[in-house]
Amino acid sequence: MLKSRFRVSSYVLMSALSSVLAGCGSIPKFDADRYVTPLSGAKVTANTTNYTEALSCLGDHLKDARLPPARFAVGRVEDYSGKQDLINGKRITQGTALMVISALSHTKLPIVERLDTSVAEIEFKYSDNKLIGGDSTNTPENPFRRTLAGSVVGSDYHIVGGVTEVNYNVRSGSIEGTAGSVGTSARYAVLDVAIDLRLINTRTLQVVEVASFQKQIIGTEVRAGIFRFLSDSVIDFSAADKAQEPIQKAVRMVTEHAVYHLVAGVYRLPASICEGGKAKSAGIASALTPAAAPAANQPVANQPAVSLPAANSPEIVLPSMTSPVSGTGRTEQPALRVASSATLQRNVAQASTVTLKLSPGLLQPLEKPAFAVLESR
Repeated sequence: MLKSRFRVSSYVLMSALSSVLAGCGSIPKFDADRYVTPLSGAKVTANTTNYTEALSCLGDHLKDARLPPARFAVGRVEDYSGKQDLINGKRITQGTALMVISALSHTKLPIVERLDTSVAEIEFKYSDNKLIGGDSTNTPENPFRRTLAGSVVGSDYHIVGGVTEVNYNVRSGSIEGTAGSVGTSARYAVLDVAIDLRLINTRTLQVVEVASFQKQIIGTEVRAGIFRFLSDSVIDFSAADKAQEPIQKAVRMVTEHAVYHLVAGVYRLPASICEGGKAKSAGIASALTPAAAPAANQPVANQPAVSLPAANSPEIVLPSMTSPVSGTGRTEQPALRVASSATLQRNVAQASTVTLKLSPGLLQPLEKPAFAVLESR
């Protein structure tokens, strides 16, 4: 009798478990193409930071100024912090050089590859041995790729450096409180990272600009709970929220900020020209020097002066401009004469700022560029 009841109970229990499993889902077959359906997380988005818009603004500003773009390359930008452990490995990303390349790409300036040229070197080797064919320029007489002198484009500047600091527990603190059976606590901790980059003239190996920046990273934690005895039962309930800015994201942010300052320094633009992602018109007037713009009709050191027109002058005489690219072998161009319209004379008479842009053909190669600005205050 007892065995019969046990069998009936077991059957009922197995039937109930089978019903539950059937309602929740079926056991996947191991010979299926896919065992389970994976969870679908957040969608893919562009990996941008608070400084990406400023880099794009800087590139648009250089394009509007019609300056000949300098070609940039990126060398080794490594982790020099020395932070690592046996379990998690190195704490800082080893791809900072790739972040520098991505930051440069936002400015839309030409970039040449110098970080990994292994494929290109093999291609040149195969071409030199006449092993590569199938190009559109092949002919029956020459069915292989030809190696031409001067086919590789050079760089004007290159960026090197590294992550130099990772400081843990720069500052931390906590506060805790308990009232009866309810307790709360809050904690915070601060660490920082720093990067040092330098911009080098590829032809002369002269260090043109240096950027050294740091960023603090803040982590917070808030906890609350209740612990209470009810009769012969115990209630223990707690909740917590913990958040910390990603360390590698902070490295990307400080990298983009450093690249922004390096590029702006090459073109002698003030760092505030693209604050908030929008170019400021005042930045043009101050672009003649890294500091403030000179007064009207006053020459800048090593730069010719801009002559304002007389009351009835038919033209404005502008000097030849400079380019950030040096050593190109181009000769000096004569001064430019621009016809003075009635509108231009009226604007100058009203003490407003007039900006004149030159075509790329009128740029002569010097180490530092300058803008032609007519200003009367």
